[in-house]
Amino acid sequence: TIAGDLAVTNAQFQRNTISDTLTVTGDVTLATTAILGGNSAASGANNFGSLTIASGTTYKATSGTTTFTSNTSNYSLVNDGTFTHNKGTVKVDFDTPNYNANTRLKVNELYNLEIAMNRTTDYTYLQKVSGDTITILGYFHLIQGDLEDHTNSDKYVIHGQTIIESTARFGANATWHTGDVTHHQLVTNKGTYFTTSGANNFNAGVRNLGTFTSDDTLTIGG
Repeated sequence: TIAGDLAVTNAQFQRNTISDTLTVTGDVTLATTAILGGNSAASGANNFGSLTIASGTTYKATSGTTTFTSNTSNYSLVNDGTFTHNKGTVKVDFDTPNYNANTRLKVNELYNLEIAMNRTTDYTYLQKVSGDTITILGYFHLIQGDLEDHTNSDKYVIHGQTIIESTARFGANATWHTGDVTHHQLVTNKGTYFTTSGANNFNAGVRNLGTFTSDDTLTIGG
């Protein structure tokens, strides 16, 4: 445990035992030619306040869960360098520390993503690094709070299952997004799902136990 901030510059910082938990109660910044998590086989949890990956630097994620619990700069994750997901999970957890705020994730690709905001009115903004597409290769679990876009026309592609809990909303309102959204696996909606005005592709269908709002064309199962 590092009770404060961690800044890594011109160096490689990693755990000695791959299953150990690394906790930084403050913010983590990688600068110059730094590498965090040089042991790519790491499986222990990473708990950070926030993580900023500068250009030319690399974060090699654990195959376990990297959890963000605060956002002093309004960003939980900023990736301007290289983010190697190692098939791990990124979790925004503002619920456990009761942190009332919105946050942003600036990244083009994640493996698994979980979001648990403290209040149902708090937003997590997805912001791309480049291009027009944000991809989640694994599952997406929206536990509490709202998913919001940073740029209306961005495309979202989710390859694994999508689960929206009763205290969560996929989208801020009925006109929240204009880009395409593609789900390759089942969407289970227990909360509120607002479709985009772009293309809505549900390749494995929708199990709706909550509120599903759409004024647009949906493609299900194809």
